[in-house]
Amino acid sequence: MYLPFLAPLAFLILCLGFFKAPPPWRARLTALALAALFVVAAHVMSVPLKLPPKDALDSLLLVSVLLALYVVFFPQVDETHYSPRIFYVAAVGLLLLWHIRHDVWTMGQARNLIAFFCLGLGTWSILNSGFHKVGAYALVTLPLMATAALSYILSLSGGVLLSRMVLLLALFILVAVPLAGRGRISLPGLIPFMSVFLAAFAAVGFFYSNISPWRLIAAFIPFLLILLRSWLPLPRGPVLEALALNVLAAIPLGYVIWQLQSPQASRLALATRSCPTHQTLFLGANPSRIMALPQARNTISLSDAVNSCF
Repeated sequence: MYLPFLAPLAFLILCLGFFKAPPPWRARLTALALAALFVVAAHVMSVPLKLPPKDALDSLLLVSVLLALYVVFFPQVDETHYSPRIFYVAAVGLLLLWHIRHDVWTMGQARNLIAFFCLGLGTWSILNSGFHKVGAYALVTLPLMATAALSYILSLSGGVLLSRMVLLLALFILVAVPLAGRGRISLPGLIPFMSVFLAAFAAVGFFYSNISPWRLIAAFIPFLLILLRSWLPLPRGPVLEALALNVLAAIPLGYVIWQLQSPQASRLALATRSCPTHQTLFLGANPSRIMALPQARNTISLSDAVNSCF
């Protein structure tokens, strides 16, 4: 019953953040409005928020709210204080994996947990450091490319509904591109959603849908260009810089996606999904909501996935 009022309220506070609020409050309002709009849009996609969360999709919606609260408490970009980010990334992981906690908290999954924890914390830190090193257009368009790539990779691997939710996030980032370039929207309010939130979708794709981790991590190649920007002799103009960085990121990312579309990769993915010894949950394979069952988890380590990636 609150949804018809939540959408216009989110739009209103977003507009107030554009034109009226000082920078710290603009960041807070941007994050709160983005989380509210994401929850509303997910509800339209037949993914209503349930409290307490019943499955990974509910947890993803709560993660958006959790990240908005982070911006409320820490509205400015800080490259030095890692403790709040470490705590929030750990909280995001706990919230996402709580439904399969008995199957995940094992020694065999320790490397995978560390890998996705570092992915979330690393992308978040890269955007924080890149806030003062690259232009606004590049800081938004490169995560946008990574988001679109992750959505496509999830769709190739069978995570249809999960892919659409990532595509929804990409749509919000796309709308923010011209606004960020003109200074009408707060980048500190967007950074958590363009980094650790994206890594949360990748973690769900692996731990719940058994998608190869290397395929998911490959979508984050554009973040490396932000990290390497100071070593690249590129134009300093904001538009030319963003264009050059996106072209450089598109080359390896396009090659990875092309490899994923090869017949051999398709056969490997089909063999993994139809493996008789493990039942794998595919979010979105069924139009109805599916709850993750611990016994339905197919455990696979990063080292085991290397041979079945490409």
